Amino acid sequence: MESRHVLLPDERTLHGHWDPSLAPALTVEPGTTVRIGTLDSGWWTGPHPGPGTDATGRPRHPLHDPALGHALTGPVAVAGAEPGQVLSIRIDDVVPGAFGTTYVGMRSTPLNDRLGVTTAPTVHAWTLDAAAGTGRNQTGHSVALRPFLGVLGVPPAEAGQHSTIPPYWHGGNIDCRELVAGATLYLPVTVPGALLSVGDGHAAQGDGEVSGTAIECPMDAVDLTLDVLPDLFGRPVTTPIAKTPAGWVTMGVADDLDEAMAIALDAMLDVMAALHGIGRSDALALASVVVDLRVTQVVNQVGRGARRPPLGRAPLSPWASAVRPRARSRREPARGEGRGAVPQSPVTPSIRSRSRSAWPLCRAYSSIMCWYTQRRETWSPLRLVRPRLRSSSDPNPAAIVRLASHSSLKLANSCATAVAVSGSSGSRPTPSNSPSGSSSEL
Repeated sequence: MESRHVLLPDERTLHGHWDPSLAPALTVEPGTTVRIGTLDSGWWTGPHPGPGTDATGRPRHPLHDPALGHALTGPVAVAGAEPGQVLSIRIDDVVPGAFGTTYVGMRSTPLNDRLGVTTAPTVHAWTLDAAAGTGRNQTGHSVALRPFLGVLGVPPAEAGQHSTIPPYWHGGNIDCRELVAGATLYLPVTVPGALLSVGDGHAAQGDGEVSGTAIECPMDAVDLTLDVLPDLFGRPVTTPIAKTPAGWVTMGVADDLDEAMAIALDAMLDVMAALHGIGRSDALALASVVVDLRVTQVVNQVGRGARRPPLGRAPLSPWASAVRPRARSRREPARGEGRGAVPQSPVTPSIRSRSRSAWPLCRAYSSIMCWYTQRRETWSPLRLVRPRLRSSSDPNPAAIVRLASHSSLKLANSCATAVAVSGSSGSRPTPSNSPSGSSSEL
């Protein structure tokens, strides 16, 4: 039976930066379930007082420092985890707290200025009912809750303090709305013990997180089962990958949307090829039919240390080589770059020495979603539907917003996510170290 530990957000566990030298608040054996509580991203401990945007009198945790980033709980070390291995994070349950907050136009950005909201900022204070799965703001609008953690990650291997604001190739502020209860996230281990930290609870978020915030909330209880794998589908993990209730998710971090899309799609082709025993060309042909590129976030930034290791830095295993054509002209690993080697990314400057103006004002976060049923002859695209917004004055609103992004679109500082959804049954043998329940059926 899985053992369980409890980690609450307090003076022993709270921090607002990534640092490989940070001592673990808890060390567990692989297979252990940890129940973690988190503050909201802004370190608030009570609801927004309202009305208006003035937060005077709103309680905040005494450890809050304006120089810090998100309020994170951790780190949790997993015994035996070593750089080059894979940290498996199974999300068993996510229970939001009783309040949440969404902010609009609170600072001047090119997008806020263009939309004309900087001159009329507003704050929506939400009352959350976790049992009913609904949230209601002060104006009477009600939405369905779909809680998840925006930040799940391990620290960079480089010494020093690193900002929590950008996403990294080893996790962090990825804000992936598919990481709900039932999902399993796979991250590369960058430091001994992995040192997982989490935070930035979102009670609900639409793709885009277009105001810059979701329903930012504390989490009363997030149950995570942690394990360590030598690899995933026979090869190292060099970008976040997840198996979610919606399907498989692969992510990429880059300085523009084209590169981010390529990284995410590259990883998705690996997943499709491994799951179904097909080559990359066949996987791309099928992806061209069933894969959609979603722009899911237009907030946060990508720092220099957030870049994914260059393609080809990790060597191909013999099994992976069989499904990936060698003529794909990837660089062979340099001497000393074995399976356990962790490619180094450029060092991120200290968060205390980096001024806010040094960060880009906006980044794009896109995703590719692929839906395919268990029957090979039946293919259907996934329909993306936002939570229905209900108002006391409008009993029947049904607006659905869809945002399509083309690969030719150029945006400074981008992060991409790919999602593929497969059936749950099949007869093909599961590849080594692949998650249980993988389907061979298209």
